Amino acid sequence: MILVTEQESVLDKTRSTLLCRLKDLDDSDAWREFFDLYWLFIFRIAIRKGLTEAEAEDVTQEAMIRVAKVMPGFQYSRKRGSFKNWLSQIVRNIIIDHYRKKKPSTVRLPDGENDVGMDDALIARHDLEQIWDEEWRRNLMNLALKSARKRVSLRELQIFHLHVFQEHSAKKTAEMVGVSVPRVYLAKLRAGRVFKQEYSKLKEAVS
Repeated sequence: MILVTEQESVLDKTRSTLLCRLKDLDDSDAWREFFDLYWLFIFRIAIRKGLTEAEAEDVTQEAMIRVAKVMPGFQYSRKRGSFKNWLSQIVRNIIIDHYRKKKPSTVRLPDGENDVGMDDALIARHDLEQIWDEEWRRNLMNLALKSARKRVSLRELQIFHLHVFQEHSAKKTAEMVGVSVPRVYLAKLRAGRVFKQEYSKLKEAVS
């Protein structure tokens, strides 16, 4: 079952507008919106790079602190590169710092990586970019589902999530939710259309 909240959608504001609001460190609504957009995303990246949950929480907190320190004088310009790339460099540096603090015997390498050149093997830029893109797509899909809640019913979103994301058959989904099979296909069509619209709008807003 998916969890849907009534929080304000990030689709209501463009990326540049949100960044301008973040210049005001007292704008709690803007910072809450920014935190909701990025915290789980950053946390999952740290986990996938081999850090513990406690360390991943530290990475997330430190990333938020570093962003807050520079935002009052931050000038956003797409010509200079995306905000996502700038933030990814901050996260990468924090993860590297965590590994450098570890004793060699305590370093836990992610699957498929060896111990040759810590900075290159663990925090390789191309590797982090791949993880970053994968987790960002996951993050956008979750946010799009939350935004879609304003336009379709919770049950329709549950059906859509079970049938499309969890790949249950229409019959199994119908049994789990307690509806007919035709209702599953109808919900898939309706919720799917809204989800695609919200995902496209969100992707454009934060690109």
